Amino acid sequence: MAHRLLELLAQGPLLCDGAMGTLLYQRGVPLDDCFDALNVDRPELVQELHLAYIHAGADIVETNTFGANRFKLEAFGLEDRGRAINLRGVNVAREAERLAGREVLIAGSVGPTGRTLAPVGTTDPAAVRAAFREQIGALLERGVDLLLIETMPALDEAEEALAAAREAGCDVPIVVQLTFADDRRTLVGHSAEAAVARLRAHAGRGVAAIGANCSTGPRDVLAVARRMLRALGGAPGGDGDGPTLYVTGQPNAGYPHNLNGRVIYPSSPEYFAGFARDLAAAGGRIVGGCCGTTPEHTRAMRAALDEWRQERALAARRDAPADAAPPVAVTAPPREQRERALQPPDGPTELARKLGRQFVVSVELDPPRGLNPAKLLKGARMLK
Repeated sequence: MAHRLLELLAQGPLLCDGAMGTLLYQRGVPLDDCFDALNVDRPELVQELHLAYIHAGADIVETNTFGANRFKLEAFGLEDRGRAINLRGVNVAREAERLAGREVLIAGSVGPTGRTLAPVGTTDPAAVRAAFREQIGALLERGVDLLLIETMPALDEAEEALAAAREAGCDVPIVVQLTFADDRRTLVGHSAEAAVARLRAHAGRGVAAIGANCSTGPRDVLAVARRMLRALGGAPGGDGDGPTLYVTGQPNAGYPHNLNGRVIYPSSPEYFAGFARDLAAAGGRIVGGCCGTTPEHTRAMRAALDEWRQERALAARRDAPADAAPPVAVTAPPREQRERALQPPDGPTELARKLGRQFVVSVELDPPRGLNPAKLLKGARMLK
């Protein structure tokens, strides 16, 4: 049975959420604080932001664990709290999904270590892999739906993260996203075509999609995604020669500016709506935002993608051959039949039969905090 993410990707574009750090900063969290530690220290704030993205229409919600690897946490003296931060990050996202009353996919966010690997740099690749394995192991243990290895500056580091995922026993799909500069190359000079050539080899080993995130803005990410799609054969999922591999795009809201002490991103929700349509039309399968984007950007992209889908469906019906199967007429059953269907079953219920004859135990269940009754119903079934 195919994983739910793969089934949905085969049907059309999915919408991922946007920035977490941007919203935390807007709510007064200093930029030099450890955003990941808020999963433990202020989980209600992180949950509020997850809920905002779900209500805005996101299909995929990322855990607040982008920098929750040993190397990044070391700067805050939190390297020994990584496991707890990652576990709690998944819990907070799942609780937001439950409260929202709408099923979404929870993506375990895995960002770069901030170190340059040897031989170009001085950090041992084995140490980087171990840090990724530690983080990914916790995300998988708590039950993410997919891994999102994102904002990778180099293919070497991305491949260490992939190796760590395999060593951790990853059994969920993986999305790999690189970050590109304004010359549309990664920070160490890899082109979109080189990224496809290297990462395509991992398609049969868990990688479901590759793409670009962060970077300089929607225009450049769209250009990189189009180049990746061409390198894969031009069709969503590739050219059919080998495992299916989809393409993604989650750009920043442009270059940030400092305005009177505030960090401002210039790209509007309307601009992102156009980006979402363009990427979907090109064959992209995961659309979203990165730094500077907000639930308003997500809401605009949701509307744009829904409109694009409707237009495609109308065009498909319009272009259907004339000898297509005729529509099926559906008529309501006679009134007497409908009334009989509404009648209670003959005879007393099981509860009525027991009352007055044997001891009956009743259990009161508190109503759910959100709109999703699934957990309540599961508990009721366990009591039978």
